[in-house]
Amino acid sequence: MGPVAFELYLPPESKIHPVFHVSQLKPCTAATIQPLDLPPTAVD
Repeated sequence: MGPVAFELYLPPESKIHPVFHVSQLKPCTAATIQPLDLPPTAVD
């Protein structure tokens, strides 16, 4: 991983590439955060 790449830790079922160039990222402000309802996870 280079200094201009950022890797997201995504669930295995995600269908997007987890590595982005820093130019594609933008700061997140408290006003833009939207909570997500995640589906339940089965644990054995």
